[in-house]
Amino acid sequence: MNEDDRFNPAYYTENIDTDPTDAEKPIQKVDNNFVKYRKEIPNPNYDESNPRDKPTKFVTIELYGSYCTGTHIRSAVNGFRTPHIFGSSDEYLYFSVIDANGYGGRKDPLILFFDSPEQYEKHCHVTLSPITKHNWHQQASTYRSQ
Repeated sequence: MNEDDRFNPAYYTENIDTDPTDAEKPIQKVDNNFVKYRKEIPNPNYDESNPRDKPTKFVTIELYGSYCTGTHIRSAVNGFRTPHIFGSSDEYLYFSVIDANGYGGRKDPLILFFDSPEQYEKHCHVTLSPITKHNWHQQASTYRSQ
C-alpha cells in the first residue's frame, strides 16, 4: 500500500533556520517577563592616548523575571526554572531584586532572582554595598543550615 508522507522535510518549502541563537529570539519576544536593554558603563580598557578610544561603552543586558507566587523560581541570568517555588521560604536561597525601570515599555515591575549578590553585580554592571552582601550571605547560610 502506498502512503503519502505529508510531514517529510523534503517537501517543506520555507527556509529552515538552524542557528540556535535565532531560534530563541521568537520565544523571548513572546515571554512577557523577558527584558533586554543597553546600558552605558565605564570602559575598563580606556586609553587616553588613543584618540579613537572612548571612556564609556555600551553593554546589552538580558533579564528573565519570575512569574507569580506558586510558580518555579526562574534564574534572571539564563531563564532556567529552578525546583524552588516563588513565594515560599525557598526564596531565601536567592538574591532577589525588583526592577521597576520600565525597560521595554513594561508597566509592572520585574521580579528577578540571582544566585548571589555578586552574580547580580556582574550581570547588571552595578555595585552593591558590602553590608548588603554580608547580610544576604548571613541570611542564606542560616536558611541552608535549617
